[in-house]
Amino acid sequence: MTARDARTSDGRRPHVLVIDDAPELLDLYLELLESEGYRVTTSPATLTVDDICAIAPDTIVHDLLFTDDAVDGVWQVLSRTRLDPRLAPVPLIVSTADSRVVNDDDLAVRLETLAVPVILKPFAIDNLLNVLQYALEQTEPCATSHANPSHPHLRDGGGPVADWCAS
Repeated sequence: MTARDARTSDGRRPHVLVIDDAPELLDLYLELLESEGYRVTTSPATLTVDDICAIAPDTIVHDLLFTDDAVDGVWQVLSRTRLDPRLAPVPLIVSTADSRVVNDDDLAVRLETLAVPVILKPFAIDNLLNVLQYALEQTEPCATSHANPSHPHLRDGGGPVADWCAS
């Protein structure tokens, strides 16, 4: 199945929310993904949970250059999206130019456990499309069924999200 053939369970074209602080990348995402048949909403700033819910994306591509520490940024994004029951089932793709996110073995294992793919910038267009298609085919992110909202590190937006997925 190609992106042009992709449909949600109710027959719609998949809706991708892209959050990135670089306007030129937002333009690239928009042009590329729309040409592949996706509906696309872009934002140059981090959105609130309610704003994301109002947009109702089928998947989220979130850049991590909004914080000085991209590793903490991963946990903040995951906490916001995975602890809210409205967003927990929405696949999340992390996009970053900070190679520490993929070079940190512990972080890489945690993200893999949570089924959160990372696209390292600069990325190959085919890689982005493959990761996006894979994310949309997943029916239930690991964190959806294993989230522990009472975990003290999750309430403040940091800490070991790997605790969400014990299996």
